[in-house]
Amino acid sequence: MKKQIILFSLFSLLNADTSAFLAGDLDSNSPYGLTKNEKYIFKNKKEIKKLNNIISKQENIIKQQTKQIQRLKLQILNINNNIDNLNQKLTGIQSLLSIIDSLNIKISNLKKDINQTNSVLFGLKDEFVTLKDEVITIKNDFIKLKEVVNQNKSINDDNMKVVIGLVENLAKNIDKLQNDLDIQKRKLDFRNWPKQEILEKSINSFKHSEFSKAKKMLLYLYEKNYKLGIVAFYLGEIAYKNAEYQKALKFYKKAVKVAEKSSYYFDDLLYHTGYSLEKLKNYEAAKNSYLKLINDYPKSLFVKYTIKRLENLKKIK
Repeated sequence: MKKQIILFSLFSLLNADTSAFLAGDLDSNSPYGLTKNEKYIFKNKKEIKKLNNIISKQENIIKQQTKQIQRLKLQILNINNNIDNLNQKLTGIQSLLSIIDSLNIKISNLKKDINQTNSVLFGLKDEFVTLKDEVITIKNDFIKLKEVVNQNKSINDDNMKVVIGLVENLAKNIDKLQNDLDIQKRKLDFRNWPKQEILEKSINSFKHSEFSKAKKMLLYLYEKNYKLGIVAFYLGEIAYKNAEYQKALKFYKKAVKVAEKSSYYFDDLLYHTGYSLEKLKNYEAAKNSYLKLINDYPKSLFVKYTIKRLENLKKIK
């Protein structure tokens, strides 16, 4: 049908007055002396040129949108890499990927629509379509295409809002998690506990043979001069258990200076002091410690062991 119309137009042009062809120049921006058909063709050429410019602008917009989507995908991937350990609390982020994929499909379909429109426009260029009805149809198609572009732009804006909302929620969750971790760290750090609680925990750890744990807490209290008598005693006991008799004596001497003789651990302290001195071959000082235990605490459970130690010292002499 289009070819027949073109042949008819050419036939009409051939039968027109020769001077009319010479008077008009369709390639000029402002031709003159045109026939009715030439004016019609020139008008359609201008419409086609306008349509080409509009389509070119739309293609540039689509390219920019595609680049923005690619950048968005990279940002989402980076977020996923940084929060692998938070997947259980951030399952909502997975929905973001499906949104992006859906958006890519729509962009792909939009490109196909633009390619199809371009094919139609190129066909119009080659054939110099002169029918007004077809030009109107092309305009209508373009209006529909523009509506599709606007709809996709609206969808893209909505998706960006969703992405921003998810990222903000993610940041809030990370901050909350960090605060929870800080609170837990403060709870685990015994330096934040009351000193009396630290002392009770350290003694309990000592009784359960957790000497390293008890020593850290006791040394902290020792530096703070808190209840030095009992603190020094238990530090001496830890050294004694580790056969570090010289260190044990250092703490035992400190405990004797600051503690009251009525303290429940004093007989224990005297026995271990004597035993430590004995291990260091300071037998005379060991003997004095044993004798002080017998004289000051005759009802102590350590008395019977002390008597045996004294008998052994006599044999050594």
